Amino acid sequence: MDGNALHGARILVVGASSGIGAAATAELSRRGARVVATARRQALLEEVVAGIDATAVAADATDPADCDRLTEVVVHELGQVDALLYAAGIGTMAPLALNDPSAWQRDYAVNVIGANLVTARLLPHLTPAGIAAYISSRSTEDSHWGLSSYAASKAALDQVIRGWRVEHRDKRFLRVQMGNTVGTEFGNHLDPAVTEHAMSHWPGQGIDLGFMEVTGVAHALADVLATALAHPDIDIREYQLDGRPL
Repeated sequence: MDGNALHGARILVVGASSGIGAAATAELSRRGARVVATARRQALLEEVVAGIDATAVAADATDPADCDRLTEVVVHELGQVDALLYAAGIGTMAPLALNDPSAWQRDYAVNVIGANLVTARLLPHLTPAGIAAYISSRSTEDSHWGLSSYAASKAALDQVIRGWRVEHRDKRFLRVQMGNTVGTEFGNHLDPAVTEHAMSHWPGQGIDLGFMEVTGVAHALADVLATALAHPDIDIREYQLDGRPL
């Protein structure tokens, strides 16, 4: 999968302290990329980058001042950037009638505003052959019971990606549609009873409960970034990952 294209590639991973972002940081570094890994939690970031060629920068993607500081560090460490992977994400599990407005605000801040702020700061430093990739969700199409606020925020992210394509036709923007994945922190703050109730509805919606493992997802993400960098004349706009049916 054009793995050599990642050797020496300069990559910023946002949301790198856990889950998909952490696994992707490790895999990209293993393939020879120079990575700046960012998230809010410095201690976890330090664990992720220990022993690999990556720089940890604690920053809040939803804070404009932090994004300015992050960009300064990225430019100092990498110069230009070949790829951005925005893997930060958070979601709420609740029926719409019981959804807390603060949860909507949190989901939109991380999933939409953060992605837009980081892109705006980084785009002037993205190489002509570079690519910006964002983790979206299959829930934007399947409308999982209980995940409507999360799906709405990811649908908003999808529209932001389309907007960047329209306004910057000289750049490449990749939407990664992510299916159910284990080994992330997504469910850590969810009510187990609500989650169990929600998942009981999903098979009736035609949603299979097959899950991907986070390390495999990281390998697939590294593959598609390698392919994109090896073929700068090809615009890769969509990449769909999902677990095999059970």
